[in-house]
Amino acid sequence: EDAPDAGAAAPAGDASELASAVESLPEIMARKEKLEQHTSVLQAVMKQVAARDVPGFFEVEQRLVSSSRPDKAAVLQQLRDGGKGTLRDRARLLAIAALVDEAPANVEEYERAFREGCAGEGGDSEAVVEGVLRAVRHLRQLRSLQHRGASAEGMGMGGGGGG
Repeated sequence: EDAPDAGAAAPAGDASELASAVESLPEIMARKEKLEQHTSVLQAVMKQVAARDVPGFFEVEQRLVSSSRPDKAAVLQQLRDGGKGTLRDRARLLAIAALVDEAPANVEEYERAFREGCAGEGGDSEAVVEGVLRAVRHLRQLRSLQHRGASAEGMGMGGGGGG
C-alpha cells in the first residue's frame, strides 16, 4: 500500500526539480559563456607564450644572471633564431648578455647574432635593431663608468687618509 503513495510523490518532486533547473538555465548559460571566453583568452595567451618561446628566453636569461660563467652557445642560439621571440625578447636577452658577459669579443658575437635573428623582421626593424645596439653599447659604457668609479672610490678610501 505504501508503494502507490511514493509513486505519486515522486513525479511532483521531479517536476519541482525540473522547474528549478529550467529557472536557473539562463544563469548557467551565462556562466558557461564567461568560462568559454576566459578559456579562449587563456588559449590565446598560451599560444603566444609558446610561439615566442618565453620559457626558453627566461631560462637562458636566468642562467646568465645566476651563473658565474654565461652559456654563450645558448645565448647565441636564442638570439639567432628569428622564429623564436619578438624583437623585444631578443633585445632584452642581448642587453642582459652584454651586461653580464664582460668579454668584448663575446658581446660582438651577441650583437652579430642579434642582427641575424632580427634580419627577417621587416618594416622599420633595421632602424630599431640599430637603436637597440646603440642602447646596449650605452648601457655597457655606463656599467664601465660605474666600475671605474667604484674601483677609484675603493682605492681612495683604502689608501688615502692617514694623517
